[in-house]
Amino acid sequence: MRVYFHSLQNLTQARYAASVMPDYLGFCFSKPSDSYLPPLSAADMIPWLSGNTLVAQFQYETADEIRSIAHSLQINTIEIPVNHPDMLALTEEFQVISLDGFSPNVVACRYSVLSLLPSTDETHSPGVICYRPLEGDVQQMRSDIQQWGLTAIALCGTHEEEVGLADVSAWVELMETLE
Repeated sequence: MRVYFHSLQNLTQARYAASVMPDYLGFCFSKPSDSYLPPLSAADMIPWLSGNTLVAQFQYETADEIRSIAHSLQINTIEIPVNHPDMLALTEEFQVISLDGFSPNVVACRYSVLSLLPSTDETHSPGVICYRPLEGDVQQMRSDIQQWGLTAIALCGTHEEEVGLADVSAWVELMETLE
């Protein structure tokens, strides 16, 4: 099972996510998003996350804005929508993760996969599921993984309850079941 922790917004969640050695850790740099993280905040967190593949997530930004932020943070993997106007140009410069869909107000949403977490064989991955784990039911997550034959999951970060206090209990429970 491949794991992508995305939309990380605070050091508490980022450090927990990094500790389980996921395939990817992502930060959202799209200003309209409620998951937006200023690049300077990400720069403060990144030194705590060595050994992980970092992802810069974008939605509406131009290729120049994407390049500027990703290069300044030394991030070589980006997440952009499948219909981003600069998709082809950006794939020449970055590893690109692209999910074709986004549903911010639901606990779980099923995505088809364009290039997220490519499998090692020639079969197409059946999909990845995206959770907002602090709202989700871990038992349902386990059931979904088995039922849909998923090869990857994406776990979405949330805001801290207060500085230094973020609930990662659902992540811990789910990660224990994936071992």
